Amino acid sequence: MERYENAEEYFQGIFDANPIPTLIMDHEVRVVDLNRAALELVAVDPSRAIGRLGGDAIRCANGIETGCGNSPQCGDCLINRSVKQAVDGIAVRRKPFQVVLKRGGKEKRLDIRVTATPLPGRRALLILEDLTEVLALRQLIPICGYCKKVRDDREYWHSLEGYMHSHLGFKISHGVCPTCMDRELLSVGIDLGSEYPALDVKELSEANGI
Repeated sequence: MERYENAEEYFQGIFDANPIPTLIMDHEVRVVDLNRAALELVAVDPSRAIGRLGGDAIRCANGIETGCGNSPQCGDCLINRSVKQAVDGIAVRRKPFQVVLKRGGKEKRLDIRVTATPLPGRRALLILEDLTEVLALRQLIPICGYCKKVRDDREYWHSLEGYMHSHLGFKISHGVCPTCMDRELLSVGIDLGSEYPALDVKELSEANGI
């Protein structure tokens, strides 16, 4: 396999290509490096984010007055705790956490998943997945009470399958539940209980290509 002459440039390209905010943190939870996606998360000039404590770089609302790590809420900060665990060699994977950021005098609440992986030199790779929009969709999806179509934010109505695929990237598979199977078969004069006592619903479904 051909080796890249400039390994640093090669790995920096991989680092920046990741669409999820990713930072390299030291044992004091200070920013050592960050990828392009993380630039949208920090609230200071990117060049000034390096060397700052994580909460100060993203302007966590809990530390605005006292500084990162000094407020009463900082003891419960999953980001700080995860980085310190990773520095000690313990990986943290996709732990849910809610962080409140200060933006233009207003608070912005984000639902994130925190991943922290050990790196050499008492450092940690910190990945912050923002799932705020996905969780908001999960909490409130406008759906028609009759046909079960879903309305998007542009007032268009979609099939549930189409909506889940276009908004969340889900692929939908289909099957038939026992209740619907009984109802549909009865509608064409077939009673599973009397005519097919030993026939499993799953087997019947597969036999008919459903």
